[in-house]
Amino acid sequence: MKYILDSSVLIEANNRYYGMDFCPAFWDFILDLNKKGKLFLIDKSVQTISNIDERIKIWIKNNGTEYILKTDEMDSIKIKELTTYIKGINCQDHIKKDFLNSDSFYLFAYILSNKEDYILISFENLNPYATNIKLPNLCKYFKITYTSIYQFLRDEKALFVLGSK
Repeated sequence: MKYILDSSVLIEANNRYYGMDFCPAFWDFILDLNKKGKLFLIDKSVQTISNIDERIKIWIKNNGTEYILKTDEMDSIKIKELTTYIKGINCQDHIKKDFLNSDSFYLFAYILSNKEDYILISFENLNPYATNIKLPNLCKYFKITYTSIYQFLRDEKALFVLGSK
């Protein structure tokens, strides 16, 4: 199975739980899975990350682009289906507009457009009462598999062992 990351996963990981400065094993694990062809980002997510976090931007630049998927050839029918669904969600118009212009929209459109099965990794949780647009809610509607970063790490048997100094 192949995984695809929501940009917030790397941003939150670096800012909170798996900072590059104190948990380099997390970042090595991400790269290792990429080299095995199991873990990817989309180009729009890289742009978002680059605008928010300079350290991750440099990390991405220094570690190649093999794991960055291009969003320029997506299925227009799937994009229209997703757009129509988003416009019909019961939430404020500015939230819909923001989502339609976000890397999350392109990420989800890429998953829908692609013939391969991807599991979406997100920090978000399923919430049918959300007042904004949640990726897990879209996954449920469109029958896309999603998981949390923590379940992903368990499923892939990540082990971050403290080494000696």
